Amino acid sequence: MEKKNKVLILLLVILFLVGAAVYFSDFFKVMLGVTGNAVKVVG
Repeated sequence: MEKKNKVLILLLVILFLVGAAVYFSDFFKVMLGVTGNAVKVVG
């Protein structure tokens, strides 16, 4: 039972990290797009 709990926690951590990575990659894409547009406007 103890081992099963550790596996579940590990799976949750992995899912959380994957979700965070996807979320932040989208966030960075948006930020890059915004800064790119700002540079175009300024330039």
